[in-house]
Amino acid sequence: DLTPNMSVQVIRTRIPNHASAANSSTSVSRYLVRFEKNGRSLCLQRLDSGSKSSHESYALETDRNLGSTFRKEEFLRLFFEGIEASRNMKRPALILGAHTIGDLRSATATLLDNPSCSQLKNRRIDCIAFVEFGAATPMLRVYLNGRPDEVPLGTPVARLLDGLTRVDRVRALASIRIQRFFRGSYLDVSFPRNAELIPRIPVYAGDKISW
Repeated sequence: DLTPNMSVQVIRTRIPNHASAANSSTSVSRYLVRFEKNGRSLCLQRLDSGSKSSHESYALETDRNLGSTFRKEEFLRLFFEGIEASRNMKRPALILGAHTIGDLRSATATLLDNPSCSQLKNRRIDCIAFVEFGAATPMLRVYLNGRPDEVPLGTPVARLLDGLTRVDRVRALASIRIQRFFRGSYLDVSFPRNAELIPRIPVYAGDKISW
């Protein structure tokens, strides 16, 4: 489920009609999950488009539609792209928006059997699918030595240490501190000081990591 301190990165590749893949262009959009009094919203944070103005216009229009669809929702849920081996069928990434947890659970059960927004037409559910040349990735906002950064969901500590020299990495592992938001305040996360274990610790939205 999408919660505050998370964002969604959307990558789209567009190939104009009757054009080759060499003429394709790609845009990367980032949406912040914002929590307000009236619910959760997807707010366009950044758009990096291809050099072609037609693709930029296409991306902007699509982003406006996505942002206007998911406004003031109580619940937001992202389904990952996948492959159903039994039917050899590609399952597109989906975003659902609902006002009650019951509506969200019912829609989720339906999509497990048939992952298509068309199955939810007569329900109080907002749904957008990323088909063909689109992909959506949930991102977490974390703080590295006081600086905000966004990393994909499931990122372990090891990823945060990429780019450090061997000496700096050893020092970081020896002194690393992880603070996690819990019930209104940040608390230190306790873990064994094991150089093999620490890199595998997953980070969560809002974590403060320092060394």
